[in-house]
Amino acid sequence: AENIQMKENFLSGSLAERPEIKQMAEKMVNGEFSSIIIHNLEKPWQKENVFFCPVENTNWSVAVCVPEAQIKEASRDVRNILIYSNAGIAVIVIVMLLLLMLDTFRPVKLIVDSILGIASGNADLTQRVDVKHNDEIGAIGLGFHKFMEKLQTIMSELKTSKTELEGVDENLQASTLDTGNAIEEFDEAYKNGLF
Repeated sequence: AENIQMKENFLSGSLAERPEIKQMAEKMVNGEFSSIIIHNLEKPWQKENVFFCPVENTNWSVAVCVPEAQIKEASRDVRNILIYSNAGIAVIVIVMLLLLMLDTFRPVKLIVDSILGIASGNADLTQRVDVKHNDEIGAIGLGFHKFMEKLQTIMSELKTSKTELEGVDENLQASTLDTGNAIEEFDEAYKNGLF
């Protein structure tokens, strides 16, 4: 309160009857750096925090009185800032992790889709997975590439063998037809008494 600044002696005056005021004054006289909670001199239902420290090379001390409500309001503001900033950071981290996981596991999904396509019989054997990782997932992708190349080679060889077998089948059918015709001619000749 302004009416007691530089006018009231806290050690021997009327305010010395209040124990927290006297305790604060004794600490200030002893040159301590400290703080204390007191009741407001004009509004005793309100508490105030008094922070004090000695002034170097003097017998004086400086005290600053801050209402407890103001400190609580400031701490609420700081708490709210921390809560909102931490929540924002958490959301950003979660989104980044999700994007990273999607990017990391996309090749695995492509491999799974390709394997399911092969199992259903509707696969494109020329399909490859873009491998960007140099880890276990990249190793799976490279293994899938080798598997697809081998499968593509086997399917190509099967097509070639099928074509060759079709040619052999046509020759065999022609030979069978020729043999059948020769047997029929021989049978006709035999029936006609030519033998």
